[in-house]
Amino acid sequence: MSKAMTWTTDGLRLWSDWVETCANTAITITSRVVLVNAAILGGRGLPLAEMSRMVLEKQKAAFEASSGVLLAEPGLAAASALLAPYHQATRQNARRLTRRRG
Repeated sequence: MSKAMTWTTDGLRLWSDWVETCANTAITITSRVVLVNAAILGGRGLPLAEMSRMVLEKQKAAFEASSGVLLAEPGLAAASALLAPYHQATRQNARRLTRRRG
């Protein structure tokens, strides 16, 4: 595969991951706002486990992203390494927060 083809394929994959991350971020934020508001309005107080998770997952993703960038080749590999932890976390959050509870 030529260098140009790899750049295009990797670039499209990065773009696709970025779009998915943005969509999952919107889903996660919306779900968490609904969750917190429902807890407060329902008289249950703040959902401390979810609020702690919000902070800890961002710290973890930032650490993993910075480590990945330091080890990656410059260019798309570094951009992918930077995005990967956030992409994974937002995808997991969106799935977890939109799961039907029965």
